[in-house]
Amino acid sequence: MSRLARHATVFLASFFAAAASAQDDPPDKKDKVPDGLKALRDPDPNVRIRAAQILGSLGKTSRFAVPELREALKDKDGRVRVRVAEALWKIEQTSPSILLPVLEAALYDKQVSVRALAPSVIAQLGPKAKAALPSLLVALRDREIDVRIEGLELAPAKDMTDPADAGPEPSPGPAVSTLGDLWLVGRHRILCGNALDTASYAR
Repeated sequence: MSRLARHATVFLASFFAAAASAQDDPPDKKDKVPDGLKALRDPDPNVRIRAAQILGSLGKTSRFAVPELREALKDKDGRVRVRVAEALWKIEQTSPSILLPVLEAALYDKQVSVRALAPSVIAQLGPKAKAALPSLLVALRDREIDVRIEGLELAPAKDMTDPADAGPEPSPGPAVSTLGDLWLVGRHRILCGNALDTASYAR
């Protein structure tokens, strides 16, 4: 059995005991990390990643691990940070204001593996991740094809759309606008532009 598999097995078996006994700990032990969560601090990043995935897969059962997971959002390995953000969303739907900065930063990480992980996790937040859409455009222009593929699978991301944004079907007839036109409609501005061009968002 590999070192990663051994750690994952031990973690899975022991964190149940940690969760069950968490409420019975005396006050002087409340600030100690349960044995089942020590995998989140393992020197091997692959073990930390697997620990986050296991916790996330168990959903609300892993709520006892939320403080440790929030601390792990600052892990030095970007892959761990992304998987921890995913786990927190699955466990308690942590506020996007906490998760999105971590996930958006991952889109600019120097490691390809980190950039490729982020889009699918952002998509799990659904409409609450709308603020990250401009950053997701970065994935579509990434120099690595693996990252671009992840971005393309989310463009458009069906579950990230808000029904309130739906508009009427365009009426048939000749076009009345050309690329670059900016329409002022009351307090609103409508740009006929390219959504993949970051300059469009500065208009």
